[in-house]
Amino acid sequence: RIRTSASGFRLPPTAGRRNSHHMACVYILKTRGKKEYYIGSTTDLVRRLKEHKAGQVASTKPYLPVELVF
Repeated sequence: RIRTSASGFRLPPTAGRRNSHHMACVYILKTRGKKEYYIGSTTDLVRRLKEHKAGQVASTKPYLPVELVF
C-alpha cells in the first residue's frame, strides 16, 4: 500500500514508525530546476522531509523547492 504525506510525498509503509531497530531509509530529492539531486538518509522520513521543505537543511535550502523522487 502506498501512503502519501500531507504535502503529497509518497511514503514507504514503514515511514514515520518508531521501533527499537531505528532502520534508516535512503531518499533522493530533486532540486530546483531539476538539475541536481540530494541523497540523504534518516530514521524518520516524514520529519526529515518537513525539515527540507521548511528550509531547515543548509545543504538544500538554497535550492528550494525540492521534490522527493525516491
